Amino acid sequence: MEGLADFYRKVWALGNAGVGVMLSLLKGTEIRDITVRSCDRYKSLQQPPQKKTGGSVDATREFRSKSS
Repeated sequence: MEGLADFYRKVWALGNAGVGVMLSLLKGTEIRDITVRSCDRYKSLQQPPQKKTGGSVDATREFRSKSS
């Protein structure tokens, strides 16, 4: 592994979100092999609040009522 960018390229090359990613972790002098699931990062981010609109306006209906 040559850095963080290399790590992410290798994870993305494994497939879509949800694929198992095998990692070897060094803890002290012991190497542990684990598998974690990748995820879609956009699903874990907080979404901005939706703007409230006043509802849809039927311009044709308003025009007819004014011209009658």
